[in-house]
Amino acid sequence: MYEGLNLPSERVTIIMVTYNSASLISSALISLRHVKGIIVVDNASMDHSVDKVRSVVPHATIIANERNEGFGRAANRAFNKVTTEFALLLSPDCLIGDEVLEHLLMLADRWGNAAMVSPVLVDANGAFTRCHDHDLFSREGLRRSRGDEPFPSGNLCAGFVQNAAALVRMTAVREVGFYDERIFLFYEDDDLCIRLRDRGWSLILTPNVSAKHLSGKSSSLSPRFLTSRRYYHMAWSRGYLEQKYRGRISGLALGVTRLGVFFGKLIFAALFLNKWKMVRDSARLIGTAGYLLGFSAYRSEEKNK
Repeated sequence: MYEGLNLPSERVTIIMVTYNSASLISSALISLRHVKGIIVVDNASMDHSVDKVRSVVPHATIIANERNEGFGRAANRAFNKVTTEFALLLSPDCLIGDEVLEHLLMLADRWGNAAMVSPVLVDANGAFTRCHDHDLFSREGLRRSRGDEPFPSGNLCAGFVQNAAALVRMTAVREVGFYDERIFLFYEDDDLCIRLRDRGWSLILTPNVSAKHLSGKSSSLSPRFLTSRRYYHMAWSRGYLEQKYRGRISGLALGVTRLGVFFGKLIFAALFLNKWKMVRDSARLIGTAGYLLGFSAYRSEEKNK
C-alpha cells in the first residue's frame, strides 16, 4: 500500500493527553508502540499514568505538567514538538489498530486538502457513536435527538469531526493555530474545526475503519466530580464560543437565556430529588454564570485536581 512512501510510523507522531488514565493507557498505546514518535502530556495525574506510559512505550516523550492545564493547552505543548508530517490525536479511552492508522494516512495522501481524517467511533458494544456533524452553529436548528440518522456509507466531508482519534495534517493546524488555550475543556475541537473550514481545509470522516471509544472512562476520578466538571466547562465554553464568533451581545444573550433554563432544570431536579441532575444542572448554572461574569475557565480548584 505504501510503496515509494515512508512508513506510516515515520510520518506520524502520536499525541495523547492523560489525566488519571493509568487503567487505560496500556490498551490505548500497545498496538501503536512501534511508532517512533509518541508524545504524552500528563495533566498532573495523581495515579500512575506516567509510570504506565514508560512501561508500555519507553521511547515516548513525556511532558509532565505540574498542574491540570486542560486539554487544549496540554495538546498544544505536544503539537509544538511535532516534526513529522502528521500527528495522530488519540484519547486514552480510544483503541485503534495499526491498520486504522494506515488507512487514515492513505486518505490524507489521496486528499491533500484534508486537515483531519477521522475514523468512526464505536462503543464497547460495537455500536456506532456520533463522531461527525455540521459545524457548531449550523447544527443549532437540528433535532436534539438524532439517533435515527444513518451513518454514511462512504467517505464524508463534514463540518465537524471528533478529535478523540484523528489524523491531523500539521501544515493545516500550523496555518490556523492550535487549540484555543482560553478553553479548559469542551468545544475546543469545534473551534479548531471551524477555523480549519474557514481557511478552506476539509474534514474527512471515513466509515471504513473504526476506533473503539470507551466513552467517559479516560479518567479514574469519581463520577460525581467528573460530571460536575464536565457540565461546568460545557456551559462556560459554549458561552465563550458564542462571543468569539458572534460577538459579546450574542454571548450575553445566550448566557442569560441559559441561566434561566438551567435554573429551572435545577429546581425541577431538586423537587424530584434527582441527585445526578442536580449535580449536572448546578454545574451548568455555575459555568454559565462564570462565563457571564468574565471568569477564566481555569478555576483554582482545577489546578490542583
